[in-house]
Amino acid sequence: MAVTAESLEVRVVLDPAIPRSTVDDGSFAVTVTARNPSAKAVVVSLPAGATSWAFWFDVRGIEGGLTDGVFAWHSLSVTFQPFETKRQVFDFSIGNNFLERRPPPGTYQLRGGYGPHATTYIVADIGP
Repeated sequence: MAVTAESLEVRVVLDPAIPRSTVDDGSFAVTVTARNPSAKAVVVSLPAGATSWAFWFDVRGIEGGLTDGVFAWHSLSVTFQPFETKRQVFDFSIGNNFLERRPPPGTYQLRGGYGPHATTYIVADIGP
């Protein structure tokens, strides 16, 4: 059954919940999940285009921001079995270079998405 991304349950999680330089040398992860809540298998129709990511994140704050994601290169990326959850983990570390996924300490707004379906922003406190 063909569906849009809005048919999925999409969530974003920051791990650890409050990243600090003293925990795992400042490394942390942003995990975006997409779950098929249906008892039927579905194929998600994603828009075509250069910025049509399957999984993606957006982080914004006074110190700057970054949006990045991964494309659905394989049909398995858009095919969900009944109640299946797919996840994409984006690795970060505390630093001073957003393009390298090394944001400086601060308070940020973070959201994730699957295709055009985005979560609401959550607060991400990244400590020194």
